[in-house]
Amino acid sequence: MRVHSCTGLASKASSPAQTLLRLSGASRLAGSPLAGELRCRCVRAVSEVIPPRRLARVELVAEGPHCAVPEVIATTKQGQTVCLSPSAPWVKLLVTRILNRYLRDTGNILSPFTGRISAWAPASA
Repeated sequence: MRVHSCTGLASKASSPAQTLLRLSGASRLAGSPLAGELRCRCVRAVSEVIPPRRLARVELVAEGPHCAVPEVIATTKQGQTVCLSPSAPWVKLLVTRILNRYLRDTGNILSPFTGRISAWAPASA
């Protein structure tokens, strides 16, 4: 008997432990890491332009022991999580605007402990 797992791969019926591992892999693909996970959250990043008015939240994650590259994770107003390519020109502009607004409003720099800034998407500028 063959069953299709939630990751879309065909496999034989599996134990609960194997099912849990598959589900944890699926959550990683969806962009939500398990607690304490030390790996990149973004499996694939997109560089296509997403209008800023469609973004509800943008999270900037600096490189560190968990991941060798910086990550830009956006959540759309529809609730979809999308990893953005930090090298895309429009993403660089978006990140610059978020950082400038953060520095202007708080006078702070990135937290040395977390290396993260989480911000609401900027109003149209």
